Amino acid sequence: MGINEVKKEILDNAGKEASRILAEAGKEEKEIVGSIASAVKQSKEKQEKDIKRTVEQYRSSVLSEAESAVKKERLSLEKKIISKVFSSAAEKLGSLSQKKREQHLNRLSKKIKELGYPTVYCSLKDQKHLKKYSPKAADILGGIVLENKQGDTRVDLSYDMLLEEVKKEEMSAIVRTLFA
Repeated sequence: MGINEVKKEILDNAGKEASRILAEAGKEEKEIVGSIASAVKQSKEKQEKDIKRTVEQYRSSVLSEAESAVKKERLSLEKKIISKVFSSAAEKLGSLSQKKREQHLNRLSKKIKELGYPTVYCSLKDQKHLKKYSPKAADILGGIVLENKQGDTRVDLSYDMLLEEVKKEEMSAIVRTLFA
């Protein structure tokens, strides 16, 4: 073999080797690009999931806050309405006709006799109806408050107290009636 043939064979072998190396490099490049593409896709999917989860958490938080604010406002409004109802009832009790007040006081005077408490309190409006008991003026809407001799026991039969008792005992029924 001559030098040219050896040279040609070396060049052919080098060319084949270069082609083989290039083919392997191409394969490695495809694998690396595929691996990077897969990693990018996974990263993108993870970011999208994280974003969706964050948005959902934020949405849930905002909705929860809004529901809480609405509930708080509703309860405040319900309290105002109930307060208005009882204020209106107190106003009506305070402005009952003299005839109606006298009827109530006649019934309550039975309690005065029954309990025998010497001190009677009533509103200024009602003193004339209870003259025989020498009542003392009290800042009440109507009705009476009785007190024993020692001043340590009272029986409160005032409109104010009766209204408070109704409020305590019937609040759930009142709420159901007004807001159901």
